[in-house]
Amino acid sequence: MHDFRFAVRTLRRKPLFTLLVVVTLALGIGANTTIFSLLHQTLLRPLPYAEAERLVFVWNTYPLMGLAQAGVSIPDYLDRRDQASAIVDATLFTGRSLSLAEDGRPEQLRALVVTPSFFSTLGRQPALGRGFDEKDAGGERVAVLTHTLWTTRFGADAGLVGRSIQLDGEAYDVVGVLPADFELPSRDIALLLPFVFTPEQMSDGERGREFSSMIARLAPDATPATLDAQMATIADRVLDRIPARRAFAESSEFGG
Repeated sequence: MHDFRFAVRTLRRKPLFTLLVVVTLALGIGANTTIFSLLHQTLLRPLPYAEAERLVFVWNTYPLMGLAQAGVSIPDYLDRRDQASAIVDATLFTGRSLSLAEDGRPEQLRALVVTPSFFSTLGRQPALGRGFDEKDAGGERVAVLTHTLWTTRFGADAGLVGRSIQLDGEAYDVVGVLPADFELPSRDIALLLPFVFTPEQMSDGERGREFSSMIARLAPDATPATLDAQMATIADRVLDRIPARRAFAESSEFGG
């Protein structure tokens, strides 16, 4: 519940990153869809991502439970990423708190735990070093620092990339530093860590554990309506395969 509340709270703070919600798709295990449009002309400045107009947030929704925008479970994310041809890339992320211990000065930090596809989905890469790769998602202890943490705590030392820092008593290799204009869900996020999925987390038993958020990049010829239709098909497949979930889907007003 703490992680879920963090996800909702940070998205409500509405920094520029939250304006990625060009289209909100209510997907879940049902097919109900709600669309909210944000006109590009109303933004104070362009979003700092490549072809930002193709980025969409993907949500679960529970209308009869008062949740218009809930999180996404890991198996939901995997279904959508792998089965929707309207999506060319997607990322899942969640929040985490940890302690940085350097030079005898412990500091509590907020981290964003992201899939390696975070950078390719947004179309941005670190200014120094690299982002995460699939090897990192296997459990490597690596970190990408924000520009703010790099400058305020490490004196903008370019030699920090390739060295390790102490996080929660463990050594993490610093593999990259974000650009100064890289927008994140909350301004207090200090670093990124790789999102590691366990076999249990990828199983159907994890459906309903919606503590994460998902962003997808639409294919060049895809529209939100195309993705919406594909999500409905994916949702039907889940209900056909797990009929025990159908009663909950109907009582939550999933399926329209």
